Amino acid sequence: MFGLQSKLVYVCVEFKTNIMKSEMSPEKSLEIITQMINESKESFKHHSFYFLLWGWLMIIAALGECYLLSINYEFHFLTWILLSTIGGIITGIKGSKEKKHHKTFADRVITYVWAGFGITMIISLIALIPANPNPFVLLLVGLVTFITGGVTQFKGFIVGGIVFWIAAIISFQVDLQTSLIIYSLAMFLGYIVPAYLLKNSSNV
Repeated sequence: MFGLQSKLVYVCVEFKTNIMKSEMSPEKSLEIITQMINESKESFKHHSFYFLLWGWLMIIAALGECYLLSINYEFHFLTWILLSTIGGIITGIKGSKEKKHHKTFADRVITYVWAGFGITMIISLIALIPANPNPFVLLLVGLVTFITGGVTQFKGFIVGGIVFWIAAIISFQVDLQTSLIIYSLAMFLGYIVPAYLLKNSSNV
């Protein structure tokens, strides 16, 4: 009986020792977390193409509509449909070529956040007709840009999100044509500038 009890004690001690050995040290855990963050940041850099693409397209669409409004063209909103279609086609083609790209957790979060943004914006634009949608669009863009910056720890988009929110507040106070100019400026400062910084950065 004593021998069996001793054997059980020995087995328990060995089991506990093996568990303790298998546990990672705080330093090792921190190293793994840091590595995952760095991988997410590096992976995020390839998204700069999409920010630049959509940033420039939306600026052209906004300024185009502003011009069409100045000449009293009835279908001034067509610039958004045309440029969004072009952007969707280019995004789809490039995205299909990047299927083999290894996606990190941050990549998946950003994908779902922006997909949710797209759906929400389409519904909002339909619901807001014929009101000026720019202030609400700027609010939504500010939200997802801010989240993107937070997830990736990229300060450029965190600041960009704040820029969009400020632009949204101002846009609520002005007419449609003026809000389009504000939208273009916000898109340049909140999207284009951070996207170029992201693209050319060696360390996000």
